Amino acid sequence: MEPTNRAAITYYRTFQKVLEKIAEIDPTAKSAAYKSQLSQMELNLKNIKKIEPDFDVSVMVAEVEKYKNTITNQDGTKALDKDLAALNISLNGLSKYLNETKLNTDNIDLTMEGSTKPILRDIAIFKKNHPKHNITELENKVKDFENSLRIKLNGASSDHKNAKEQLKELEETIYLPYLTWRDYEHEDFIYGSHNPNGDPYLPDYIWSQNGINKLQSILNSYPLRAEKYLAKYGPHKLETSNSAGRKQSANSVSEYKSSAETSFLINFIKNNSLKDARMRLAEVEEKMDFVVDFYFERMVNAYRIINASKLTDNAELNAVAKIHQSMVDKLGDMDNYRNLVLENTIKNAKKVFMPKAKIENAEMEQLAKIALESRGWNETVLKVNLLDFDWRLERNTDFITGRVFAASIATKKENGLCMLYTATIRQEQIGERFAQPILYSYTSKYIAEENI
Repeated sequence: MEPTNRAAITYYRTFQKVLEKIAEIDPTAKSAAYKSQLSQMELNLKNIKKIEPDFDVSVMVAEVEKYKNTITNQDGTKALDKDLAALNISLNGLSKYLNETKLNTDNIDLTMEGSTKPILRDIAIFKKNHPKHNITELENKVKDFENSLRIKLNGASSDHKNAKEQLKELEETIYLPYLTWRDYEHEDFIYGSHNPNGDPYLPDYIWSQNGINKLQSILNSYPLRAEKYLAKYGPHKLETSNSAGRKQSANSVSEYKSSAETSFLINFIKNNSLKDARMRLAEVEEKMDFVVDFYFERMVNAYRIINASKLTDNAELNAVAKIHQSMVDKLGDMDNYRNLVLENTIKNAKKVFMPKAKIENAEMEQLAKIALESRGWNETVLKVNLLDFDWRLERNTDFITGRVFAASIATKKENGLCMLYTATIRQEQIGERFAQPILYSYTSKYIAEENI
């Protein structure tokens, strides 16, 4: 039976034609066409209800609901399949995580929580979207992963700790802390702006023998520590392919240990190049004013590199260690060091020349001589060259406080060596006159007598 209204009849007949078309469409293969025809059915049904509300459309409504349920079920199946696929991908990720975990056992509970937090969140969302679907099997797989990971982490914890302790021992074996003069500041050292005893290896401060002995004991401990490490762990095998500093993966305890030690040794090699070693050796051979601090700093650095080369076999590190060994041989003990300093001092003094005088002024030259002699260094003044044309006055807001000029002063020490001082001479103004001249500031270096 059809509607009585002419327009309603048209919509009714159109509905029937659409009904025939949609029956022939596969909703799985052509879901877009299927949904388009379903939309046409709903539109025609709506118009009929509006134009002829008394017409019985129950059969038509049933047809629409049937096809609508078909597409709804299909969409739900697709969503279910998609969400299940996503969960399975996450489960596969857990398996990969278990196989490739880097064994961070510092906080096992935190590692456990972080490993499953994302997939547990996805499971909760899945249950909300698909409450009728049973995923107990997937949940059991997550629990199995948690058990396996915890067993693995607990089993590795002790070995991992031992690996970290070995790395710490490696670092301490090479970078053993050493003490300098500052550590014995109040116990072993006498300070002075200049050493009056004429010893060229102590230009700035005097070391006590006790302090030297303490620092020497630090040096003596280096070979012993290397021997102790090798006896306990043996040499580390450093892969040359990693010499560029690439990080290794750490999928097991042994690989973690290897990676950590390798990374440390690679960085050590990078920071101690051949170029740097040659430069340090040149400093030992050419440096003019040696001091004890310089001696021990160079020796400790050399011992670090030499001992590091014993802990691993690496061609580049061995070459650097060879240069540093020649430095150790060159420096020798403290007596040899003193003689070396004296030799270098005399050699380098020949490269120093006295600056030319800008002006001659007998009175100012005499004041410079008096200023230096007032220090009590028992040095004979050989020559004074003035480096300023005249005095320079110093003032505050109200009056003159003093006057200064620059001069170079050549002297001969009691040991026969000559010194060149580049100094500022100052006279403080007291009332209407100037006080005695003082050596206000200076730098010093040795100079060959023939260059004065």
